[in-house]
Amino acid sequence: MRLPGLLFKLGTVDVTSIESEVSKLTQKQWLEWNLRQSKYRVHSTTETYPFMFSEYGEEAKQYNLDTNIWKVTKPIVEQLENFYNRKAGVVILVKLKPKTTIPEHEDGGWFVNTHRVHIPIITDPNIFFTFLQDRQYMYHLKRGEIYEFNNIVKHGVINQTNIARVHLLVDMLPKSIANPAILKSPLESIGYESLKINELLTP
Repeated sequence: MRLPGLLFKLGTVDVTSIESEVSKLTQKQWLEWNLRQSKYRVHSTTETYPFMFSEYGEEAKQYNLDTNIWKVTKPIVEQLENFYNRKAGVVILVKLKPKTTIPEHEDGGWFVNTHRVHIPIITDPNIFFTFLQDRQYMYHLKRGEIYEFNNIVKHGVINQTNIARVHLLVDMLPKSIANPAILKSPLESIGYESLKINELLTP
């Protein structure tokens, strides 16, 4: 969704329980569902563990909702739904392999109208989220912090470390699909903390 800035911090959350459950996932579990990384070339260096996925704005397909990892993830998703007064259409764990990148790209289709939220679960100070606007901006997204970003601007990820980065990614449904009783945009009613100044890193 187009926002008045690149990246916004909504708050922090304890991700210890999610991280513990992530460590128990097998490689087979990470590879069982591969729609995202096989269909979208820019995500070919990632692996995905899904809970919900709506590709075209249709009702989300559900996965792995009988697991302990969903049990500890669900309260965070519900908190985001309350915050936005919208329903989640995508809830997935995304693993970016070591020594790889996600090329800079713009989101298209119905994703243009979603609020896209990232919560780092496993990361490293040397992993950077990038934006290409008037120049390249680089940010490190900290573990347990909740971020929304402007996915209309070209964005990507650089992971030059030896660890696999894992984020919880949540897309909040656009107004046209969400409950029509929605009050008003969070940008109008809730003050975001812009990171454009206080966490801007020199490319």
